[in-house]
Amino acid sequence: MGDAIERFKRNGRDSLRSQAVGVLRDAILSGQLKPGAVLNEKELAERLGVSKTPIREGLSLLEHEGLVQTIPRRGYIVTPITASVSWPLPATLSFQLPIGCACGQAIP
Repeated sequence: MGDAIERFKRNGRDSLRSQAVGVLRDAILSGQLKPGAVLNEKELAERLGVSKTPIREGLSLLEHEGLVQTIPRRGYIVTPITASVSWPLPATLSFQLPIGCACGQAIP
C-alpha cells in the first residue's frame, strides 16, 4: 500500500486514531494512495496492527477534511486533491503559492 503505512509504529503518546490519521493522510498527500483507490477498513487495520475502530474514526475525520469520500456499500475512496479540499489543508501538505495567488489575484 505504501511506505507510510509500512513504517507505522505505535508511539504511545498519541491516540491510535491520531496515529492512523497521520499515516493515512501522509499516504494520500504523498500519492502513495492514489485518487480513486478504495480503502478497506479491515485491510488497513491489519496492516497497521490496530482494530477497525481507530481506522473507521480516522477515515471519518479524513472525510471531513475532504481527503476521502464514503461510497455506500463500498467503503471509502481517496478523493482527488482539488481546490475544493477543505481549507486550511493539513500542515503535512507543504507547498507555496505565489503571493498573487494567495491574495486571489490573477497571475499572468
